Amino acid sequence: MQHIFTIDGERADAWLSPSGTSYALIHEGEVTPVKLTEQTGNRAVLTLDGQDTPITIVTINDQVWVHIDGAAHEVVLQSAIDFLGSADGGASSGTILAPMPGTVISVQVAVGDAVSIGETLMIIESMKLETAIKAPRDGVIETLGFAAGQTFDQNALLVTLEGED
Repeated sequence: MQHIFTIDGERADAWLSPSGTSYALIHEGEVTPVKLTEQTGNRAVLTLDGQDTPITIVTINDQVWVHIDGAAHEVVLQSAIDFLGSADGGASSGTILAPMPGTVISVQVAVGDAVSIGETLMIIESMKLETAIKAPRDGVIETLGFAAGQTFDQNALLVTLEGED
């Protein structure tokens, strides 16, 4: 699953994929085994690439403070749709951008089709993980940036919707 984090004010994109009793963390093309083992209270052990590090976690809504190696870091998890739908021309404005490079597996709609919020528009694959690209709102398909089998870069224009914002 794709995650967009802001860590100490810096954007960090990552994918988490189940792998046995832990996860594979995919960040900047690197795959690292990762596991979080909860302990008492707000304490946990972060196992990253086989190395255990004790951490303290404090959560307030979608904001998380992680205390690790003597420093506290603010971590904010954002959904990809909310992030890409921000004022810089993302999903809520009818523009859907690629969260990371990949390949279009299938396209479920055609230009001119009316779609409803949550409807699957296309399926993409990035780093061996499939993701359904869904309509962020009701609208009509204005453009499709790619056909099945085509590859794209991060932030490539996948779909635009006509209609009221």
